[in-house]
Amino acid sequence: MTLTRTLIAGASAAALLAAPLTATAQIQDLPQELSTLGLEDVRDHRDDDDDREIRATLDGTAFEAEYDDGRLEEIAAAPGAVLPQALLEALVPAEALSRAADMSIREIAQVEFDDDGEIEMTGMDDDGPVEVTFAANGQMREFDRSDDARRGPTEDALNHSLAEDDVRRIAADAGYADVDWIEIRPNHVEFDATNPDGETVEVRLNRDGQVIREERR
Repeated sequence: MTLTRTLIAGASAAALLAAPLTATAQIQDLPQELSTLGLEDVRDHRDDDDDREIRATLDGTAFEAEYDDGRLEEIAAAPGAVLPQALLEALVPAEALSRAADMSIREIAQVEFDDDGEIEMTGMDDDGPVEVTFAANGQMREFDRSDDARRGPTEDALNHSLAEDDVRRIAADAGYADVDWIEIRPNHVEFDATNPDGETVEVRLNRDGQVIREERR
């Protein structure tokens, strides 16, 4: 197996906190909207461009929040999960959440925040997966119904046969440990892990199960 490593310049390995985030300095270091939620298992990665990715657990559900120059861009639940209601209420304008509820949209797995104020939600309604775009005042701008609207494709959309157990086996054979956050995409698979050098990395497998990229987090 050929291992190609692509390291993000200036990035340091993210610190994995084994206990809930409780120290005052650590709480204050989080964005204000996250600091009061009682997050656990927090991992905070930043790069030289002030892009920031925070992964944490709330109410037993893992999620990630992405920031660009201090502006929240996206929140997404771990693969197969949905975003905790407390997180949605803290980060998404109440008008947009209310409109989504009126449309029977639930099991929201991902929310994107555009710089023009629009909010795109990915979730489910009574007829299946949907993507809906709202203005900040709750006005619906766009509605899309698609079989693969939710994060992660349906089994029919996959161009490979890799399952989670396969990914864990391949990772172990390649010397990776602490594998989590497995995302199965149509043409590749991504996961977080600790590499043989003890670094926290994001790894990509092609559809044949070969490691084609490793990025230090």
